[in-house]
Amino acid sequence: MKILNFIKDHALNILLPRVCHGCERDLPASYKLPLCGDCNAALREPGPLICGRCGVTLPDGGNRCYSCRGVKAAGFKCSLIRSALVFTPEARSLVHNFKYGGHVYLQKFLAEKMRAAFDKTTEFKTVEIICPVPLHSFKQRRRGYNQSALLAQNLAENKNIFYDEKLLLRKKNTSAQAKLKKAERIKNVENAFECRADVKGKIILLVDDVCTTGSTLEACAAALKAAKAKKVYALTLAREE
Repeated sequence: MKILNFIKDHALNILLPRVCHGCERDLPASYKLPLCGDCNAALREPGPLICGRCGVTLPDGGNRCYSCRGVKAAGFKCSLIRSALVFTPEARSLVHNFKYGGHVYLQKFLAEKMRAAFDKTTEFKTVEIICPVPLHSFKQRRRGYNQSALLAQNLAENKNIFYDEKLLLRKKNTSAQAKLKKAERIKNVENAFECRADVKGKIILLVDDVCTTGSTLEACAAALKAAKAKKVYALTLAREE
């Protein structure tokens, strides 16, 4: 059996050569990771010092970043945001290939990173429902899948937590957040989401691929809090610094 698997792996590698998703270096047939050794080693987690709410790395220490400090903190609907990775060039390549390139098989590797971040966060032990940040129906039909839903479902199954992909509806086909400044991001997703289930008194975990300013997560949390959710947390695959 080992010999047959060896032959199969090498035959596939000849027909469909495997390359690193980061630097596009050729990978051996027996190598299982999506990144070469150097690119995989370049992946890193936020921290060691991070904002107590949004999870962004704080190079100079402290409890909260400027955006989450003082009276501003009272206005947030998403109580806690944590991320598995910093959005380095290597992480960016993985996310973009997973999100836009149709490389759905990457979810296994990426989901492992998400589970590790989940396990490190005490607050997540109280989560009752996991849901993904939804795509607008037009974008989902065009792409064929919601990358955040794949990650969220994998996490929910692994942690034996109720999963609801349809809990939130994206009512507005918003512009891509990556092209916008912070104020524009907030305006872009304002009232873009609607809660479609009874979440009164529930603790909910939102799952998304990347957090930059947290505007999308905050808009989702606002819809859930308006429906009387008790707490809304968020976990993303990557975090912009």
